[in-house]
Amino acid sequence: MPDAAGPPPCRSLGQQCRELAVVLRVADLADDTKTEQDALATWLLGHTERLRFGEPFRRDGRLLVEAVITVECKYLKRAGDRGGAGDRVRCQAHGYEGPAPIVPTRKVPPSFWADSDRALVVQDGKLQHVGL
Repeated sequence: MPDAAGPPPCRSLGQQCRELAVVLRVADLADDTKTEQDALATWLLGHTERLRFGEPFRRDGRLLVEAVITVECKYLKRAGDRGGAGDRVRCQAHGYEGPAPIVPTRKVPPSFWADSDRALVVQDGKLQHVGL
C-alpha cells in the first residue's frame, strides 16, 4: 500500500527515528463530565509500555497531555543485516546511515496497583492513590 503522505522531512538520523512527540487529547471539558474526564485520563495514563507522559494541561476547552511514543520510523532499517554491526542503521527514505539513535532510558513507570488494595488513578483531575 503506497504511503500517501510520504516520508517525514528529516535532515539526519536522530531521536525522531525512534520516538514521536505528540499532544494527545484526553477529554473535552465541555462535553465530558468530571467523572468521564478522570476515567479517560486514568485509562490513557495507564498505557506506559511505549508512552511517556508529561503533565496534563487545559487549552481551548480540552484536557491535553504531551506524550512521547517509542516507535521506530518505518523507514529505519538495520544496516548490518549481513552479519555486520547491529547498531548501525539506514534511513531508506533519505539515505542517511550511521549509528542507531539512542533512545533515553526510561524510568520505570508507576504501577497501576500501589499495593493489594490501592490503585493509582486520576481522581478530581489529579493523579493519586485511591483505595478500591
